Amino acid sequence: MINYANLDLSCKQKLLVDWQDEFVCNLVDENHNTYSFNLEFLDIENPRDYEYIYIDNNLLNPNYGGYCYSLVFGDLESIYGRDNLSFNSEDVIMLETDDKHIFLKRLYG
Repeated sequence: MINYANLDLSCKQKLLVDWQDEFVCNLVDENHNTYSFNLEFLDIENPRDYEYIYIDNNLLNPNYGGYCYSLVFGDLESIYGRDNLSFNSEDVIMLETDDKHIFLKRLYG
């Protein structure tokens, strides 16, 4: 069980979800900067508008070598992502809904 009170979120950016259509999602930070991505979520329903995603700062930077406009996230146990990830990994995100926190990893392939 993860203790959310002690979770270090400094490596992640908290972004508000604002879907534009079925796949294109704007993620908005507290300074109203908008990041537009083609997002797909496997093993889970898409987050709803006005829920939050905590995502690594590197994935928001178009100058970063691992940057990609199209991102797919799924279950932490999926064989299609990297193994043995910590929350601090850039491949791990957290969804914050009204009543829970959901951890997902970036999937490849």
